[in-house]
Amino acid sequence: MFKAPSTIGRYKVLGELGRGSMGVVYLAEDPALKREVAIKLVHGASVAQSEVLSRFQREAEISARLNHPNVITVFDVGEEKEFGPFMAMEYADGDVLSELLARGALEPFRAALILIQGFHALQAAHSLGIIHRDFKPENLILTRRGRLKLMDFGIARREDPLMTGSGVLCTPSFAAPEILEQKPPCPATDNWAFCVTACLMVTGALPFHTASISSLLYAIVHDPPTFPEGLSPALQYVFTKALEKDPGARYPDLRAFMLDLLDALPLDPESRSRCLTLLDTAETTGEETTRTLSRLSVLRIPHWVPPSKIWWAAGILAAAAFTGIWLARRPEPRRITLTAYPPYVEAFLDNQPLGTTPLMNIQIPPQGKTIRFEKKGYQSVERTIGPEDHMLTLALPLLPTVLNIESSPAGADVFVNNVLKGITPLQGIEVAKDQSCNLQIRKAGYETWSKTLPPGEALQEVIQLRKSELPKPPKKSFWKRLFESK
Repeated sequence: MFKAPSTIGRYKVLGELGRGSMGVVYLAEDPALKREVAIKLVHGASVAQSEVLSRFQREAEISARLNHPNVITVFDVGEEKEFGPFMAMEYADGDVLSELLARGALEPFRAALILIQGFHALQAAHSLGIIHRDFKPENLILTRRGRLKLMDFGIARREDPLMTGSGVLCTPSFAAPEILEQKPPCPATDNWAFCVTACLMVTGALPFHTASISSLLYAIVHDPPTFPEGLSPALQYVFTKALEKDPGARYPDLRAFMLDLLDALPLDPESRSRCLTLLDTAETTGEETTRTLSRLSVLRIPHWVPPSKIWWAAGILAAAAFTGIWLARRPEPRRITLTAYPPYVEAFLDNQPLGTTPLMNIQIPPQGKTIRFEKKGYQSVERTIGPEDHMLTLALPLLPTVLNIESSPAGADVFVNNVLKGITPLQGIEVAKDQSCNLQIRKAGYETWSKTLPPGEALQEVIQLRKSELPKPPKKSFWKRLFESK
């Protein structure tokens, strides 16, 4: 029997928030900072304590790197002798999304606002090369004020084949076909889980649901998705495309999916316009925003006031009015979110350094014109920003491999991927750095030289061409030689 603690670390336990087969979450108070926190404990002999502590530590590190309003913040990780590893995190007062969906599909506008927040949370993770690997309603909390919080990055990994592995560590109903085929997780697998979650929110049903786990896994890999009767053709098209078996046949990214989904949802023009604005801005969705406007108090003049005081008061009013006009006309600073692929790219605004991507909701001068991204080994990319741009994501192409080709003898034809490029010596042929290419050198009287160059490899030597052997004349027959001799 698991004994309920009164304290965990320095935290005073106030009550239980939830319990599962492997652990329990408590509401606690941090006496040092006077704030409420949620404390997660994992119990049971089926889980190694060292592995739990490692996952908690990893989740804390990812939380610190993300620092995103739609991601649960982890404050502390520790280990109690009696209870084992624990994690203290932000207390989000609200409902787990899976509990809301147990009652059925959500109203379209509400579903859209929630999905937009989930989109921003995943985008922030992916911009840092982090794959969540278990995106699902059980890991999404909707606070009382409408803020979505993504949690449980314990099995997340950097997008690195050496680190991710290919084990199936996600929830089967939200697993992409390629994950079930033991392929490494990547952003596309998170996107699949996001689209399955979106389908459940909009239709009230999972696109793949069967009587057993084995049949479910088979259906995800081999069968098309199914939808409730009466679902509009537009929504059926969006979810069918999003859940194609081949990742290359799906939407290229979550933004493309969200644009089509918002277009297919039955939203009024004002709601759709609001959603499109939130999709491409770093504005926090769900929280009420209030702005305090300063107003000039009414100056009441008594029946008789000395003229000097009247002029003094009039001067104050004039100065206040001038200040108000100046403030109204002064352009306000702008905020923008900058992300790039690959991550960790140097960003510049009008040649002034801004920092290294991802740059979340940073302030820039209102007159800023041009964003430039630079990274060693990649081509620089520039983009003119307009007043409507609040989020910018750019992909930097790899710098090409430059081939300088010499042959001995010179004057040979150079073919790259069967396309004639010129005659040797030939300088400055550019080929894609991330692709192999076939190189052929041809010259009359010489054997054709051919080689497939691996990605990024350049030629270092002069190509020596070998002469072709001249064909020998046919041997004369005995009778022909006899007649020629007479």
